[in-house]
Amino acid sequence: MLRQYVVSPSPVFPVFLVAGGTFGGILFYGVVAFLLGQLDVSTLYLIRVAALSAVYNAILTPLLFPSCAGWSWARAPARSSGGDASVTDLRAGTRLKVLADSSP
Repeated sequence: MLRQYVVSPSPVFPVFLVAGGTFGGILFYGVVAFLLGQLDVSTLYLIRVAALSAVYNAILTPLLFPSCAGWSWARAPARSSGGDASVTDLRAGTRLKVLADSSP
């Protein structure tokens, strides 16, 4: 979702996005656990775990992101191109005509 606002695509952008999301998600979990009275660890320990998890996921992202993204893009359905009754296959770059279904 954030990728559409980035002007120049960078190969390290997913790494920073995963690291930031992991860090923020674990801190959010800690805040909710604290508010519910279920946080059994210190704040320093929670921050340390969040930072180490963010680094671990940042290291794994360049190794796993290309294969997962390729698998996901291969399984993605073709997207509609707009008002006409045709569909653009983004992987092949060809336009396919689709019969319009008359049933609602």
